[in-house]
Amino acid sequence: MSHGTERAYRAGCRCLVCKQANREAGRARQKKRHALTAAGLMPSTVKHGLSAYYAWGCRCDVCCAQGAKGRKPVTAETVAARFWRRVKKTDGCWIWTGPLDRDGYGTVWFRESRQRPHRVSYMLLVGEIPTGLLIDHTCHNRACVNPDHLRPVTNKQNLENRRSHAGASTGVLGVSYEKDRRKFRARVRHNGELHYAGRFDTLKEAAEAARVLRNRLFTHNDRDREVA
Repeated sequence: MSHGTERAYRAGCRCLVCKQANREAGRARQKKRHALTAAGLMPSTVKHGLSAYYAWGCRCDVCCAQGAKGRKPVTAETVAARFWRRVKKTDGCWIWTGPLDRDGYGTVWFRESRQRPHRVSYMLLVGEIPTGLLIDHTCHNRACVNPDHLRPVTNKQNLENRRSHAGASTGVLGVSYEKDRRKFRARVRHNGELHYAGRFDTLKEAAEAARVLRNRLFTHNDRDREVA
């Protein structure tokens, strides 16, 4: 029998064929043990699937039911309690003290999937997030889960509330430098179209013109309106 076929696989081999054959052989062994158990032919000390013994990691209905015995039921109250234990509340932001990813956002397991803590906080204290909407931080603190600092927005509205644009050659949102003209150009993209505010001699003038234009076109650019 050749290596990698359904009936002959090499123990410890990590190729896809052998891994699949190994899984299928494991399922066959579990099925056989269950049949022997039901017929009363398994040794009494290791009856797989019975109350005295179950196979750790086995996903069959019998073993899952036995493995769940003795565990505390997971309720909405226990999930919320575990979540809030990782939150440090202050007069301003409520800081998530759990793990953070490289972008500064938290991560938590909630409702059978990995979620952002600020989204979980909104769902726990405010309500369900409307389909297709994001949750925006009005405080610009990605680790904050204070519902007073969160609001549902569209993707466009979320982009309007950015601190800055990393791709800007000047480091200022909406301002680029034209080397051939030696001028600073101010412009704003809105609904797929570019709106120009003009060219200026100084970066400060161009930045102010871009800010004024954003205030006229946008609705969720809180940082620009705080300056005003």
